Amino acid sequence: MSHLLVYDFMEHDLANVLIVVKPSTKSLVFVSLSGTKPKLLGDAKKFVSKVNSLSKNKGSIYTLKNKSILKSDDVAWLEQLSFDFLQILAGGIDSQTNIKCEYLLGTEFQKKVWETTKTIKAGATISYQQLAVLLGNPKAVRAIGSALAKNNIAVVIPCHRIIGSKGKLTGFRWGIELKESLLRQEQAI
Repeated sequence: MSHLLVYDFMEHDLANVLIVVKPSTKSLVFVSLSGTKPKLLGDAKKFVSKVNSLSKNKGSIYTLKNKSILKSDDVAWLEQLSFDFLQILAGGIDSQTNIKCEYLLGTEFQKKVWETTKTIKAGATISYQQLAVLLGNPKAVRAIGSALAKNNIAVVIPCHRIIGSKGKLTGFRWGIELKESLLRQEQAI
């Protein structure tokens, strides 16, 4: 079965952004931050390649295309999703919006970590240890850090809101400087 994925570039004061959506389910499946358009698109292509390598046994193939191939109904939906995403990035609305996420990669544990992380409100931070307690597994701190490092839907799954136990900013795929900027914008630090 063939699945279409569509990408779009956006610009924001904090970072250049590439989003990838699955029009058939109206879901956000991937976000990359910072870098040039070629680098962001390269990140998306690597993501789709990994999804395809894990999905081929199930008979699924994912194809990545520019948003220009969409019909007008889908363009309106994508424009709304893009607007909502930029509002989240700007700290204007919380990540618990009507942006539907679909996880094309990840274990059940990772997906549980991401869903729990999504409940952390803008302006708040919690430690990896606190997140482990929320998940009912206080000893899973390292596993949680690993799961967050594999988050493919930046900002909407707000892994930037997870900090070290002593308040130190640690571990963010797109850099500690961007993590700090996101938290400052949300007035969390």
